[in-house]
Amino acid sequence: MNNEVMNSKKTGEFICNLRKSNGMTQLELAEKIPISRQAVSKWERGETIPDASSLIKLSVIFNVTINEILYGERIENNKDEINDKISLKLLDKQNKLKRVFKILILIIIFLLLSFLIYYFSISYNSVEFYTITGRGNIVYQLDGNFFKGNNKIYFRLGDFEYNKNDLELVTLYYIDREGNEEFICSHSGNNSIVIFEIEGYDEYFDSKNIDYIIDNMYVKFSFKDNVEDIVKLNLHEEYKNNKFYYPLSEKVYE
Repeated sequence: MNNEVMNSKKTGEFICNLRKSNGMTQLELAEKIPISRQAVSKWERGETIPDASSLIKLSVIFNVTINEILYGERIENNKDEINDKISLKLLDKQNKLKRVFKILILIIIFLLLSFLIYYFSISYNSVEFYTITGRGNIVYQLDGNFFKGNNKIYFRLGDFEYNKNDLELVTLYYIDREGNEEFICSHSGNNSIVIFEIEGYDEYFDSKNIDYIIDNMYVKFSFKDNVEDIVKLNLHEEYKNNKFYYPLSEKVYE
């Protein structure tokens, strides 16, 4: 079957002419097959080609061969049933290829959507950056940073300013849900506290409860002569990738 035979516009015009010459409406033809009137309209506009079963019924209704319907005009001396069967087989093969193509397209779309959903689920809201501040009775200033990314946690607390000498120990802890102190780590003297942890190791932070922990962290400053100062850490969110779209920053020119 060549491309000329499968000219859907020509086939549609031929069906339309046959219908009108037999005094039928689209609805009457549709009821004889039977199919919807919209399907007949699509044939006649050349948007679709009748399937094998519809071609056989059209051939009987209008007393034409299937080849003539597909070719879009009368063919003299062509009443060969074998040719009709070959045409039907080729048409069925073409329709099967179209169905396979549609299924492949649907599979590709499904895989793309699955990938996007997976990527979004592991990326959305996965990066958080906070600045840390705090103030006590003796320690009047401290600052630091907290970063939580994909499988990584970074915590730094340093630059302590206080009104007393002889700082002996700095202890980081949090208050659990039962009101108990849960030790995280400690450092002697005026050293900064720096923690780098792979999420899931849970050596310092329980990764499952990290959001609760960062909201309930304290630092205990132990000085000589049994003097202590406890400072509640305040974390201020600076960045979190929880937006669908981030506008480009405007360039600043000096």
